[in-house]
Amino acid sequence: QVNLDMIGRSKQPGDQNRRNADLSEPDEIYVIGPKLASPDLGKVLEQVNTQYLRLRLNSRYDDPHDPEHLYYRSDHYNYARKGIPVIFFFSGLHEDYHRPSDHVEKIDFDKMAKVTRTVFGLVWTLAEQEERPARVKPAQ
Repeated sequence: QVNLDMIGRSKQPGDQNRRNADLSEPDEIYVIGPKLASPDLGKVLEQVNTQYLRLRLNSRYDDPHDPEHLYYRSDHYNYARKGIPVIFFFSGLHEDYHRPSDHVEKIDFDKMAKVTRTVFGLVWTLAEQEERPARVKPAQ
């Protein structure tokens, strides 16, 4: 299961707001799932990314001890609980998270396009493979 959730924001130069401190950079995206549940998906993503747009793939939140528990907080988690391989792309929490102030003009469309193109390459490559990614131990 491939999940793209909140992939359009980037850290802005000079932004001192602490609620934006963990936003990813314009050429970076957080990837959650390969270390926790889906090493096969992670390997394919690395191959696709190396051959294509070369985004910085940040695994900071792909950790069972992540204090934000982001792995457990999005749509992919119910698939992971059933042992289905998952990978989650995320640009980071920000000051407008779940607020009416989250306006379209704050989206980094160039970044969003790079991420979606990379994910397209991932999904295309997975579809062309002879074998599916291995099922994993269900997430706890």
